[in-house]
Amino acid sequence: MRRDDKGCVIPQHKQLAVGTLRSAIRQAGISVEEFVEAYKK
Repeated sequence: MRRDDKGCVIPQHKQLAVGTLRSAIRQAGISVEEFVEAYKK
């Protein structure tokens, strides 16, 4: 996952722990809403 010069690695598992996902979103420097919108596309 990458945005401008920020990015993070998100594991490709069938299920991902909520804390792991929140940490990845925080590392990417985006909001949860931005993540959801990007995920839908």
